[in-house]
Amino acid sequence: MQFTELTDGQWDYLRPFSPPQPQVGRKRADDRWIINGILFVLTTGCRWRDVPRRYGTPVTAWRRLRWWSEEGKIQGYLRRRGIRSTILSNRRNSDGKRRRGRSVRFNELTYRNRGSVERFFGWLKTGFRRLTLRYERLNAVFMGSLSMASFLIYWRRLERVLKQAHC
Repeated sequence: MQFTELTDGQWDYLRPFSPPQPQVGRKRADDRWIINGILFVLTTGCRWRDVPRRYGTPVTAWRRLRWWSEEGKIQGYLRRRGIRSTILSNRRNSDGKRRRGRSVRFNELTYRNRGSVERFFGWLKTGFRRLTLRYERLNAVFMGSLSMASFLIYWRRLERVLKQAHC
């Protein structure tokens, strides 16, 4: 997949996700360019230090992704928008009670839905080389990358559906 920068529509969708500029001190780098730098790494699979300078410094992009991931801002934003594809939850122990014994290995409903999971991993493999070629040292950075990739997959599918509805 070829890298493309955020469109104006995508940025309008993501703008509430970015925190306001600080009142005192040095201004933060432009969030739109930093997100473009993060997406450049995700789609091309390059190292962080190979991010083009027009997207800010590689350290800034990596730290911003780490900070957004550790603070739970990406997950919270995706939840508010109704995107639940990367939100981890333990449904087996959702009531808080500890279970003993072996877990159930076969569930007919999840078996029927396995195609959507396999399709999601196929989309990740075709469009986001960073997630398939390299791994991140920090789990928070990997989860942030996965969340950003999920947002782009969701956005592309939404655009496709809307185009078909207008035709």
